[in-house]
Amino acid sequence: MKFEDLWYSIILLLRFRIKADYFNIHFSWLIKKNRGQI
Repeated sequence: MKFEDLWYSIILLLRFRIKADYFNIHFSWLIKKNRGQI
């Protein structure tokens, strides 16, 4: 495994984490919004 491959996989992992965090925040906000209307 080359250093470039390792660096590339780390960047992909970070991008995935950021997307997952954003999705969790957005999803929890939608749940709170829907809960407030009920």
